[in-house]
Amino acid sequence: MLPLGDLVRIADDLVKPVLHQAEEGRHTYCVIDSGVRYLYVIET
Repeated sequence: MLPLGDLVRIADDLVKPVLHQAEEGRHTYCVIDSGVRYLYVIET
């Protein structure tokens, strides 16, 4: 898993959006590029 700041930097470099999915007690952020998924998860 990547730190969130690194995920944002990757998204900027790839010119891709950071996708966000919110569930109870969990937030998932990811960037998808050509079949590669970069992922960051926060669980509370």
